[in-house]
Amino acid sequence: MLDVVVANSAPDDIVAGPKARALTLLTDRRSIQVDRWRPLPEDWSPTLVVAERNSDTETTLRLDETHRYRELWASSRFVVFVATAGPNAPNG
Repeated sequence: MLDVVVANSAPDDIVAGPKARALTLLTDRRSIQVDRWRPLPEDWSPTLVVAERNSDTETTLRLDETHRYRELWASSRFVVFVATAGPNAPNG
């Protein structure tokens, strides 16, 4: 998952995920915490969102945020979504 984040984001991109400090440390990308208590920002879209399988974040991305994100990669533990619209979307 960490290789996917690095390969699909620029060094100055912001990544969202449930373990923001670990994401920053292990990918050298700025990260924000996104989980049950800290939802995705509504006024901008992080380039990538890492969600744990079967989490509230994954459910929200699949049901309510399809206009902003699409699935990029998945494993048995994590799903990585990429922004599809806005300034942080690839080619956006």
